[in-house]
Amino acid sequence: MKKILSLSVLFLLMMGGFFTSKNVSASEGGLPYLVEPILPANQDKGIEHYISVSPKDNSLKQEFEFLVTNKTNKKQTINAKMLNAYTSTNGGIQYTAEETEHNVIIDEKYEMRNYVQVPKKIELDGGESKIVRLKVNMPKMEGTILGAVAFQGEGEVEESNNKGVSFEIKNEINTVYGIAVNFPTTKNYSFKIGKPFLEPMPSYYAVRLPITMDSPLLLKDVQIDYEVEFKGEKLFFSKEKIDFAPMTKTNFSIPFDYEEIEQNKPYILKGTLTYKDKDGVEQTMDFKSQFEYTVKKDKNDNKITKVLKAPIEKGGFPYWILLLFPVIGIVVYMKKKTKYFVLLTDEQPSLIIDKESPNFDKLQPKNKTANDHNYKFVHYYTKKQSEQNGEYYYAYHKTINNKNDRV
Repeated sequence: MKKILSLSVLFLLMMGGFFTSKNVSASEGGLPYLVEPILPANQDKGIEHYISVSPKDNSLKQEFEFLVTNKTNKKQTINAKMLNAYTSTNGGIQYTAEETEHNVIIDEKYEMRNYVQVPKKIELDGGESKIVRLKVNMPKMEGTILGAVAFQGEGEVEESNNKGVSFEIKNEINTVYGIAVNFPTTKNYSFKIGKPFLEPMPSYYAVRLPITMDSPLLLKDVQIDYEVEFKGEKLFFSKEKIDFAPMTKTNFSIPFDYEEIEQNKPYILKGTLTYKDKDGVEQTMDFKSQFEYTVKKDKNDNKITKVLKAPIEKGGFPYWILLLFPVIGIVVYMKKKTKYFVLLTDEQPSLIIDKESPNFDKLQPKNKTANDHNYKFVHYYTKKQSEQNGEYYYAYHKTINNKNDRV
């Protein structure tokens, strides 16, 4: 029996930052294809890693070019698609094809996908290079239109056998380049802050704070200072940075960093947004609002929750917890069976960390890892052994944003 698995390796090159995720299939020969932006004549000065132009009027009709090269001796098909820019719930710029309930562009005029035509498939013979042209047509616009183009190709195919079952792993590789078109505008930055709400996550609770930037401008390094109070007592507080994409709304995620939570009781979230306007003058916006934790009921009128690890609930005997005993038993068993290793870092995760990786010796058993808050991310890995050469490596499991991270 043969099963086919798909493993994506994401290579991002946008907004001046370069993020790579190493994979064993690409560790020896590198990427099977190469994408290079051909910077246009009207490229903004000082920007080299993504395409950025600033038209003098409020329309743009132009072609953006990329040189795509097949680095192998086999024929390849590279797929391309346009992505919009959103403000992520963790405070960064996120490039995706579709919005989510927590990441929205509030004005469809600022969706990059509406204005750019991309060839969906690029056929390349072995060693061949082609110039790929993106046709851009943006009429009567103001402010910044932000997005990205993604090139997707196939990496090497790996085969492995485990207890008589053959696995064929197909690696997919994405290369993403940011595109920014900055039209003249007299508008300045403007924010709206909505009512917060509590959302159960797989391993914690998150306070969601709706923040909308209803301005057609890109704004980076917005500082948010916040604290949560209950019955006049400050439970927890933090300071974060947010980058806002133009005309976007995000339900910013604030981990509920306290050991217990009471049902149907008012909690207070308050804080301040601090940023610099177009003239470089510091501006502040205060916010204060109330939220409550309410347990939803199922059809049988039993109080339930899907959260496996969360603050302790106060107020009455939680009869619904009896329903969780079988689940808890399974989870405890799996936790005993699976041993996790932790990497504290400011960098994005790698799918595979082998002996060639500089982070190989930095991984520590979870139960021996200090609660160090000087790093942005906490990456979890499981230790595995290669069936081909018997060497050990670490496979990526999940990531937790360090909620006490300071910039």
